[in-house]
Amino acid sequence: MKHSFCMASLVFCLACLLGGNVGAQVPDNATAFGGRFACNAGYKISGSSCAEMTESEKIAQRAAIASSRYNYNISGYGDAGYITGSIDASNGSKDVSGYLYLENGEEVYFYGEFTGNGIVEGYDDNGNYYWDLEVE
Repeated sequence: MKHSFCMASLVFCLACLLGGNVGAQVPDNATAFGGRFACNAGYKISGSSCAEMTESEKIAQRAAIASSRYNYNISGYGDAGYITGSIDASNGSKDVSGYLYLENGEEVYFYGEFTGNGIVEGYDDNGNYYWDLEVE
């Protein structure tokens, strides 16, 4: 869930750069922020509304979003013992999410944030806390 939220936030932030002014109403397929609006993913500014992008524009938009995502291998300790895993992060955001692999072989979803240079902390879906996970 957090992973989806992060991706939606990234799309929203990219769209903010191309947003329009909000008049009396926010157009369909847009999100308001302050006195402006940003078109949702797959849409672009067209006057005071948001028009659906062509398929080639959608492909370019997805590529731009993907190019600002990073994947890291991590390892360290937490409530469930020693873990290894793989997390995703977005350029300009401290939030991370991904999967951890516990000593018993169980895979759990993880969400957290960078707390320092190359250090991550957060929780898995079972509520276990992980601290000082190091990016490899």
